[in-house]
Amino acid sequence: MTDIMTPTLGESVTEATVSRWTKKAGEPVKKDELLVELETDKVALEVVAPEDGVLSEIAAAEGETVIPGALLGRVTAGGAAAKAAPAAKAPEPPKAEAPKPQPPKAEARPVAAPAAAAPLAEGSSVLKFRFHGEAWVEIRDARGKVLLSRLNAAGTETEVAGKPPLSVVVGNAPEVKVFYKDREFDLGPYTKVAVARFTVE
Repeated sequence: MTDIMTPTLGESVTEATVSRWTKKAGEPVKKDELLVELETDKVALEVVAPEDGVLSEIAAAEGETVIPGALLGRVTAGGAAAKAAPAAKAPEPPKAEAPKPQPPKAEARPVAAPAAAAPLAEGSSVLKFRFHGEAWVEIRDARGKVLLSRLNAAGTETEVAGKPPLSVVVGNAPEVKVFYKDREFDLGPYTKVAVARFTVE
């Protein structure tokens, strides 16, 4: 560390005023670079840096009065002048994008083939229905078990086997043909307000 001293001011001059500092404490300086200006009632003086380094201290602030040999400031020699540049920020790794949700895939399910008609139990009867219009049919056996209960589309046919007596309800009866023992069964006498109700013995 090197002191910066007030130089000889001249004959019969005993003091000077610090006029201006060209550097601030902590700033780098180079040898012979102007650091501070002094003024007297006769002359103006310039004081330069004694070496390369950093202006580590200002002992006499601007406007203060100094005498020859008084300490003005200090310079710290060496590479301390160069302030370490902040380390470059490492680039952030690219953020992995969250996988986009895939729409659920429709599973192809094999359509079950219509089950083959089971052999008729002894004493069973078969009712055949032919639908010319959409119609509801419900059939129950002697124990009250539902053998058929569904809405049937126009243009379709279906067969139901069961042990008599069978209780039958047919909606939209005028659009339905019923066959029993291979003969057409007349729903007219059993139909009220388009609904037929009858029992097969």
